[in-house]
Amino acid sequence: MTRKKVKLAYIEKNAARKATLKKRMAGLKQKVGELTTLCGVKACALVYNPNDRKLDVWPNPSEAHEVLNRFKNLPKVAKTDRMLDQERFLTEQTAKMREQLQKQQMKNRRDEMTLRMNNIMLGTAGTHDLDMQDLIDLAQLHDERTMVVQAAIQSHLNLAVPPPMASSE
Repeated sequence: MTRKKVKLAYIEKNAARKATLKKRMAGLKQKVGELTTLCGVKACALVYNPNDRKLDVWPNPSEAHEVLNRFKNLPKVAKTDRMLDQERFLTEQTAKMREQLQKQQMKNRRDEMTLRMNNIMLGTAGTHDLDMQDLIDLAQLHDERTMVVQAAIQSHLNLAVPPPMASSE
């Protein structure tokens, strides 16, 4: 059963807000606990609750201090090595999307040339409307397909010819 979409807005009713905070805190603690168990990492959660005026620490203050001190003692390069700000994140995502676009364009071009080659071979299209790049791409595709067919023929011939018998001299 799917959960209903939660409207992300400030909860006006004080009692409802406190109850939601309590449930969310329990869920957050559970997720951090699962993360530490499943992935074998040290983690902690610190949440300041303005209603209680105290810091809620998971799993316990001493372990949280250990995790935080370990992070503080890391060199700056190690701390910020994989951190992403909005600009860096978007730059990386844009580069990935450009790469995917380029791959898809190459696939589309190859499919288009395959279709054109098939139509030319069937006689339903000619080469009169093709530009130089189209002709070069068709020739390259033709050469690739020819090599595949030749390799298949050679493989078939090698399987069909029985190995020579050893002579008994």
